[in-house]
Amino acid sequence: MDMSSSYKPAMLLSMLQHVNERGSARIDDVVQSFHQFYLNRLHCGLRVERQSNTMARAGDLCEDEVRALMLRMPFRKFEHKKFISYDRNDVAFLRFSGNLWRQLSDGDKTALRDYCEAAVTRYYERIEA
Repeated sequence: MDMSSSYKPAMLLSMLQHVNERGSARIDDVVQSFHQFYLNRLHCGLRVERQSNTMARAGDLCEDEVRALMLRMPFRKFEHKKFISYDRNDVAFLRFSGNLWRQLSDGDKTALRDYCEAAVTRYYERIEA
C-alpha cells in the first residue's frame, strides 16, 4: 500500500467495521468511523496526520467535509482498482466488489484488518521519526 497519508487503511478499517454479509456498508457509518479514527488520535494527544493533510484538522471538520475527502481520496483509488464501489441498488451504501467479497474468507477479512492496523502503525512511526 503506497501511503502518503493514513486514509486508505483507515477507510478500509471503517468499511470492515460496518460491512454486512453482502459486502455493503452505509456511507454515513463509514464516514463517521473514518472521522472518529482521527478524532480518537486527537483526543489521545497523538499525531493526527501530516500537517499538510486535511485530516490533520479533524477536530475542525464537519461530517460533510470528511465525506468529501474520503470519497475523493481513498475511495476513488479503491474504485479505480474495482475493489469498492457504490452499491448498484442504493447509493447510500459502499460495496466491496462482489467477486472480491465472495472470495474473502473470515480469515482473509481478519488478515486484511490486521494488515491495515499494521499499515497505520508503520505510517505513524514513519512520519513521527
